[in-house]
Amino acid sequence: GSENAKKLDSQEKKLLHKLLILYRNLKFFPESMGNAPAEEWEIIPLDDEDKPFKKLQKTEKKDERLVELESLLEQYEEGSLERKAIEEEIVRTTD
Repeated sequence: GSENAKKLDSQEKKLLHKLLILYRNLKFFPESMGNAPAEEWEIIPLDDEDKPFKKLQKTEKKDERLVELESLLEQYEEGSLERKAIEEEIVRTTD
């Protein structure tokens, strides 16, 4: 490491580490995300203290998907193959 980085306290090192990850994620996007599924991509690195925010985002995304699926459901007859597929997706979304 750099001599300047050695002078930093642990909080500053943590921030520097996050900054370098952010730079890598932006500079080499989307390759920087590796083989992770798109819903797990994280451009801005989050720590444990940031997780409630991350969990909230996932919940909001699920709610939007649920609303979308429920509106689709109304377009198909009871017992139809399409409706059954959408109902299965709703169950998966609410898990």
